[in-house]
Amino acid sequence: MDSKHKPARQDSRSEATRQAIVEAAESLFAQEGIDAVSLRRIGAQIGAGNTAVVAYHFGDKASLITAILHHRLPEFEARRAQLLAGLDADTADLLAVLRALWLPVFEQRDARGKHSYAAFLASLGRSQWGWLWSGAEPIVPVTLQLGRMLEARVPEAARPLFSERTMACTALITTMLDTLDRDEGVSARREQALFEDALRMAAAALAAPGE
Repeated sequence: MDSKHKPARQDSRSEATRQAIVEAAESLFAQEGIDAVSLRRIGAQIGAGNTAVVAYHFGDKASLITAILHHRLPEFEARRAQLLAGLDADTADLLAVLRALWLPVFEQRDARGKHSYAAFLASLGRSQWGWLWSGAEPIVPVTLQLGRMLEARVPEAARPLFSERTMACTALITTMLDTLDRDEGVSARREQALFEDALRMAAAALAAPGE
């Protein structure tokens, strides 16, 4: 009987290790930057006796980053689907669409109470690995739909700049969330107010006229 259950126990331990690696990697990447953190450092962070454990489970940093995306994005998709269902596709303005995109990221906290995914996303955008996000597109149809809704609400003359404006807005919002994480004494009400202000600034940037 023991031999029957051994593979299941091994699979369970392996999955728990993978989960611990993903969460530790997201946290370290968020705090120190993706390019600055080695796979061995992540192994040490989870207390592994063999710091090559990350390479064993994921192979390389690109595969680990992809695993983080696949870990987080489904929960964001589900929440965004709820928020999208509450929008009128014809009358929702830029601010409402931005809120549907970013509220799930604002709501996410790690074990330390920090917006770890937002910081990870900011680091991803600054790193050599930013292109990996596009590989996750098949699992984020709601996110892509909200992106198309945003683009449709940008002034026509500014649409050639939409991608660059989106990146600038991402930097703006993730910087605000990082600011909140650094202020240990900020109240929940203040956090919400500053998040909404970041959304208003992003909406204004997207709505700016083009050339």
